[in-house]
Amino acid sequence: MSKRGEEDFVDYITSELERHFDEAGVFVRETWRSQTWLPDYARPPPPPTPRYEPRFIAAEGILGSTRRWIADHMIFTAAAVTFLSTGGFLLYQRRKSYMRKRRAKKRSNGKRKEVVVVAGVPNSPVTRSVFLDLERRGFIVYVIASSPHEEQLVKDERKTDLMPLHLNVSDPSDVESTIRRFGEEMPPITTVSGSAEVDPITFAGLVLVPDLIYPAGPAETITTELWFDALNAKVLSTVATAQAFLRMVREHQSRIVILTPTIIHSMKPPFHGVESAVVGALEGFTSSLRGELATFGARVCQVKMGTFDCSNVGERQSLERDARAEVLSWPSYARTAYARNFSAQSGAMEKSNMLGPLQSRRKGSSLRTLNNSVFDALTLSRPWSVQRVGQGSLLYGMIGTLAPAQLVSWMMGVQPLVQDRTPERRDSDSQWEQLESTA
Repeated sequence: MSKRGEEDFVDYITSELERHFDEAGVFVRETWRSQTWLPDYARPPPPPTPRYEPRFIAAEGILGSTRRWIADHMIFTAAAVTFLSTGGFLLYQRRKSYMRKRRAKKRSNGKRKEVVVVAGVPNSPVTRSVFLDLERRGFIVYVIASSPHEEQLVKDERKTDLMPLHLNVSDPSDVESTIRRFGEEMPPITTVSGSAEVDPITFAGLVLVPDLIYPAGPAETITTELWFDALNAKVLSTVATAQAFLRMVREHQSRIVILTPTIIHSMKPPFHGVESAVVGALEGFTSSLRGELATFGARVCQVKMGTFDCSNVGERQSLERDARAEVLSWPSYARTAYARNFSAQSGAMEKSNMLGPLQSRRKGSSLRTLNNSVFDALTLSRPWSVQRVGQGSLLYGMIGTLAPAQLVSWMMGVQPLVQDRTPERRDSDSQWEQLESTA
């Protein structure tokens, strides 16, 4: 072994011996000190206490405490910052979009250039608000009228660029001749050669507003005639109107905007089978049509409507639904079976503002938000395919997608009923009989 190795070995042995002797000494002192039978003077003194050196810590202010709290809760702080920044940005964008000035394009001579066709019931508050707003923003608006009464309703607005367009979708020859005359004023988009400037009238799009009033009640009380009328007036009429303008939409690379209620369709509560079926059929047609026209540069946009405040447009009293009157129109066996749940659900839906764009008695969103969405769908270079507008459209859409059907029924106040003749049940039946006799 070298001299250096011998020295290291001796140092290691020495240090180990010192450590063992120190540990043995500490053990003996602690054992000796812990003996209770020894007098105090015979015990070894305790180890000296460490000298206390006070440290002066500066008072921590609000900023310092905030920094320390953030450092101790990094995950929660990051989540809160992300949520607040994203929410603030979305609110800013929504406010900016809401206040943005929206005006239709004009020709070089200052006259109106873009034409929009609105298909819907002219005296409906939503339809009337849409075509009046489009005319005010600079469009040439045609409102489809299927009868002289509807034509007169449009003429009574006394707007120069708001005109009725008579179209009977049940008569193919009338549809063909009307569309041909209507399209003569608007040549399709083509490549223009030469230096001459061409500034023709263009077809901006077609806005479809199906009738928004739906019958409600149990399936036993809704006759096949009501089903036929609902499907014919709301689905077949909408599809036929869209078909009549598809060629013009394709040639002008225009837009088709369809407005549908979404709350009832999303939640699918009991006693609303007609609206759920009609809106589902319209959504399926819209999705298929969107794929067909996308290859030609034409867009199909759907506006899913929540609840709106229609108090400033049209007669509000004529739109309100009286659940008691509907129940009294049912046969006695239907009242016995369904009246309690139907009344409870109607009250719950009214309190939750779920009766759709027109039938709610509580105020919803402003119709201006709906009009802005329709204008953006007609004018933006890359419009959205589906947009939810109005109070409750997004919230109830999420509930209807995520919540099970039993939970939705419980939220609506629907309870299972046993077919018995308990005193409570007999009292309920007698109350409906009394109401029927006094009605």
